[in-house]
Amino acid sequence: MINFDGTIEGIARGVELAKKQLGNAVDHGGKALTTINNSLSKEAINGTISKLRLENCGKLVTKNGEFRDVSFPLPSDAAFPHEGTDLAAHPIIFVNGINCNEDVAAGIGEQFANACSSPVFLLYNQSIHLVHDVAESVTDKIGLTRKPAAEALSRLLLEAFEQSAPLHFAAHSHGAVVVSQGISYAIDEIKKRGPDEPSKFSDWLESITVETFGGAATQYPDGPRYIHYVDPRDLVPWFAGVAKHGLSEEQIRQHEEVVVSQGWANQLSKLAKPITKDLTKPGKDSVIIRIAELYQSGDQSEVHSLIHYINMRRNPEDVLKELHPQGGTETITITTEAEEISITESLRIIGNEIRQKARAGIVKLKDRFRAK
Repeated sequence: MINFDGTIEGIARGVELAKKQLGNAVDHGGKALTTINNSLSKEAINGTISKLRLENCGKLVTKNGEFRDVSFPLPSDAAFPHEGTDLAAHPIIFVNGINCNEDVAAGIGEQFANACSSPVFLLYNQSIHLVHDVAESVTDKIGLTRKPAAEALSRLLLEAFEQSAPLHFAAHSHGAVVVSQGISYAIDEIKKRGPDEPSKFSDWLESITVETFGGAATQYPDGPRYIHYVDPRDLVPWFAGVAKHGLSEEQIRQHEEVVVSQGWANQLSKLAKPITKDLTKPGKDSVIIRIAELYQSGDQSEVHSLIHYINMRRNPEDVLKELHPQGGTETITITTEAEEISITESLRIIGNEIRQKARAGIVKLKDRFRAK
């Protein structure tokens, strides 16, 4: 059971402080806001949110739902085995997105493992409940909180670096934020170790491969080789990831007219500042793979699902060597004829066809009456 007493108490104190200070805002001007900001410091917020953390965040989850501490080399009994696993291949550490309890996360880990030939380990990005997870993902992105899973990933990087061993990460949705932060934390730690270490660590980072699927991170530290799978119909990488990287403002506007057309998504489109190529940083050695053309629409729950992305996954070595041989940032669009159209999308298409025919029929009737 989660104890929210500390959180409620902290919120209550903040509200009372705000009332007191804002009551004197006329006399003190901006001083009130400064006082509130200092009282609700990063440390205070971290302390409050830490009370909501559960003990398994940042641990490895096995296929059977058991937990292992993260260390390198990775414990072999924590891998998700399947018939096609090549035990000699470099392992992949997968990080799940939000709203996943242990059982759901284990199912997602197995789902990803079945799409790979490498051994897969699941680094658990702990969930508490959907509302908290969404709020936390925002504070994580802006650097207000430190996710324990990111800190565990950072320690794993440092241990692998000491043994000069390459690593391979994969992440879905908010898991991409965890990976991005974990790499940043490791870089910050290395800078404290002496003048020669950052250069050595930077060279070693080139042996790291990172795959993201519908990632919710807009910026990634330089060093690793990145492969970002994005679907422009998926609002998560569109508004919070790198899906807009390399697109013009006109392309963004035209695409949003098609995809973001109603409800909360339309409001989000109006409120959110468009993320353009100037605000996204996919990593200097990266490839962005769009798995649908611009100006298409689709069901959000389907296009953001992990299974949708891994069905389009390519062998990472093939992508980096054959599709992306020159380095730098490159964007590739891939589609397959086998990709199924959802029921929702089919109904939308049929509805549009019916409306177009109805309009054409009305025009013909009007023309006939005018002619008479």
